[in-house]
Amino acid sequence: MKVLIVTALYPRPENPAWGAFVRAQEETLAQFGVHTDVMVINGTSSLQKYWKSLFDLRKWLNHGTYDVIHAHYNYPALIARTQHRVPVVMTLHGSDLQGRIGADGTHEAISVLDKWLSQFLSLTCEGTTVQSKLMQGMLPRNDSFIVPMEIDLDLFHPMERQAARQQLGLDPDRRYLLFAANPQEARKGFPFSGAVYERLKQRFRDLDFLVVYKEPQQRLMLYLNASDALIFPSYQEGSPVVVKQSMACNLPVVATGVGDIPEMIGNTPGCAVCPRDVDVFTEELAAILENPRRTNGRQDVQRFSRKATFDKLMEVYTYAIERFRARRPIPTT
Repeated sequence: MKVLIVTALYPRPENPAWGAFVRAQEETLAQFGVHTDVMVINGTSSLQKYWKSLFDLRKWLNHGTYDVIHAHYNYPALIARTQHRVPVVMTLHGSDLQGRIGADGTHEAISVLDKWLSQFLSLTCEGTTVQSKLMQGMLPRNDSFIVPMEIDLDLFHPMERQAARQQLGLDPDRRYLLFAANPQEARKGFPFSGAVYERLKQRFRDLDFLVVYKEPQQRLMLYLNASDALIFPSYQEGSPVVVKQSMACNLPVVATGVGDIPEMIGNTPGCAVCPRDVDVFTEELAAILENPRRTNGRQDVQRFSRKATFDKLMEVYTYAIERFRARRPIPTT
């Protein structure tokens, strides 16, 4: 099978974390024998880059034969859907269906357009995947697939805490609270996390706050193993990859109950799902930091392995190809 991946998010030298989950899925497909090409939508402005991508897509299709086009997010899916030579699978990741969150925690006006576009494309694309049951329930069709983004369990694995700290140059005797997301992205809750840290600092004088963003996946794995807890007070998620990666490293997680987080960490001792309240987060994290220890979270994220995700993707691709063939008119002689 040959798949063309269309995406506006893909790792760059200056930001290896940008779209790392898309590259991870590309690697998953390649690992199990699927040939993949990646069309990255780049440009200096949104209008310019998407206009250019219309012509880029034609070039890709004229020079290659593909069984499926797999588009990540709704705007790349719109570009992919401008052709009808190859079936299109659209993956929705969260904000493209649930809406964009502003600094005040409410949805931005453009969220209405994003949601409408995603719902419309789910009717016209041959296959749609989403990250959670909540997202699935927001679509007009009942044939979407829940395929959360996978994690590399070989890369993200538990290691001895002091060894990880040594590689990162961190103090072996201090406590570390980790925020592993873009601090400029409003929905991730960086100011909230800072407020929790200030409260915790009053109890734990040896506590430092690590903000990790734009790091290569190998170094992110080290930070997850070097830290004592992950704080994740997001307003909205689909299926957050960094929470799964933390679980794979047996790192305690305290998070809001958004997306599929409750199912992911809710039954793992040492992790907590709680309301977005500074006092509640502070108490949950204080209990962890008082006596830092690892969890058994790795056993709870095996369903996000590359093999499990590959099997689901093959089911989606097969469905999309069959639906595409059924739609095509029978040639007349």
